[in-house]
Amino acid sequence: METKRLSYIDWAKAIGICLVCIGHFLPGGNEWKVVFYTFHVPLFIFVGGMLTKCPKGIMDFLKKLGKLSLRILAPYTIWHLISRWAYVKPGLEAGENVWKTWLFIDGKTIWNDALWYAPLIFVTSVVFLLVCWAIRGSKIASFSIGVLSLWQFAWYCANPEPFVWFGHQNFWAGQNIFLYFGVFCIGYACKDIIPAIIQWKENPHKNTLLYMSGGAFLGLLVLSNKLNGTFPISLLYLRFNQGNDGWKFAIMAVLLCVTMVIACGLLPKNRVVEILSKNSLFLMCSHYLFLKAWAWDTGLGGGPETVRLRWGLAVMMLVIYVIFLFMFRLICKRIPHSNKVIGLLGMQF
Repeated sequence: METKRLSYIDWAKAIGICLVCIGHFLPGGNEWKVVFYTFHVPLFIFVGGMLTKCPKGIMDFLKKLGKLSLRILAPYTIWHLISRWAYVKPGLEAGENVWKTWLFIDGKTIWNDALWYAPLIFVTSVVFLLVCWAIRGSKIASFSIGVLSLWQFAWYCANPEPFVWFGHQNFWAGQNIFLYFGVFCIGYACKDIIPAIIQWKENPHKNTLLYMSGGAFLGLLVLSNKLNGTFPISLLYLRFNQGNDGWKFAIMAVLLCVTMVIACGLLPKNRVVEILSKNSLFLMCSHYLFLKAWAWDTGLGGGPETVRLRWGLAVMMLVIYVIFLFMFRLICKRIPHSNKVIGLLGMQF
């Protein structure tokens, strides 16, 4: 029996994966790319926190760990190997250790730069399950831990010391771990509040509240675009120019995630949105190969004159994905137990 789907969660995930795909196609420094990088991946982490259930015991934890391994680690491993076969960066030695790059020990030999999301969400989810078990599912404690984690993220931005990851110094890993773990904790803390606001049927002003949330989200987008002109709050900037703006980014990212998810409560159920939401991991892992083939290997430059073309390529790719997923869904319906096989690629119908 399929779990009842929440349309506002589907909309948030669908919008998030579309922004990730479009953001990767746009050239660096583009103002829309900068805004997208302020919240698109934190949105997935935030929603993940909202959907997480606290383990009731060691057996429940192990069961959840097994599900996470099948749903995230297995697709990540397969797409890692596919990327290794399909595209190898210039200068990569033929004898490079595949499992060394699987563990992200050497970031210079990552063949698919979008794959970092999968192990990150896996590690974040597993650590949070343990923490959630320890705090007995307390929302207040989760929020407090999230704030402390974001404080550590801000400290890393102000003090760019390397983070040791499997014996290898990796500053980017240190930023990601504390930022997204903090957002995950805050998402869990909001798992009862946000649905209560969206599903508050007795409140005659509920729609007004949701519209206000949508207006706040658009206002924050405009503000984030303006602020990036004076001080960088986009992760796109923090990734390459570490400074004292970690708190500004963290606060803006959390506010954008909260207001967007609430505003999505206004949107009706949609089959296209649902299929994009269900297959967001598949799109996350695979779209970068299209990007390399269409935008880079064809010699498409990164100047302002190519922005419209890049937008067009990104939209075209998303349309092709939707058509492919619907057709593939029809085929899988005729094949028994096919969902278990395609699940290894991050697909779900």
